[in-house]
Amino acid sequence: ARLALHVYEKCASRPENLGRMRELFDKVSVVAVDDGEVRRDECSGYLRHLVDHYADPPDYALFFQADASDHMQWGYLALVMRALEQHALRAQ
Repeated sequence: ARLALHVYEKCASRPENLGRMRELFDKVSVVAVDDGEVRRDECSGYLRHLVDHYADPPDYALFFQADASDHMQWGYLALVMRALEQHALRAQ
């Protein structure tokens, strides 16, 4: 399986750990997202990804905020990743 990482940057800066990301993923892209006056949260980044990949969506997409550990349980993510690895979850 190929893993691509898409970083939607909303602060007009380059991710600090971009080199490490490129070591771990087959493809890494960094896309600048400007909310303008519409929104100031992660939703515009998620929407941008869905629009950009509408014609050829991935089998799975996981969306995280920069401070992901404040919003989720790492054990649950590990369980989801194991299920994906074992093909227990199938894309329709």
